[in-house]
Parts: sequence; structure tokens; C-alpha cells
Amino acid sequence: MVHLHRWFSEKDLIQSIFLKMASYHAQYQGNMSFTYLASNIAVSICIDQFCI
Repeated sequence: MVHLHRWFSEKDLIQSIFLKMASYHAQYQGNMSFTYLASNIAVSICIDQFCI
């Protein structure tokens, strides 16, 4: 099993997700579920953090 180094804390990860969601808030038009949008943002940020 490969252990990844943790270069970030959970709090930093959550803060990044909320900041990205806040930046998309003005652009959100309601044409998709906000839950879908939020989960896509969270997944993208998590992938970015683990692939560094």
C-alpha cells in the first residue's frame, strides 16, 4: 500500500472548497443542482491536492 504525504490539513482542504464555491456563486444560474456543482468542485480540488 502506498502512503501519500499529507501536505495539507483537512481544514485547508475545506476552506479551499468553500472559497471556490463562493467564487462560483455569482455565476450560478440554477440550471444544475447546487449539490451537483458543490460535489464537482470538492472532487476536483481533492484530486488536485492528491495529484501534486
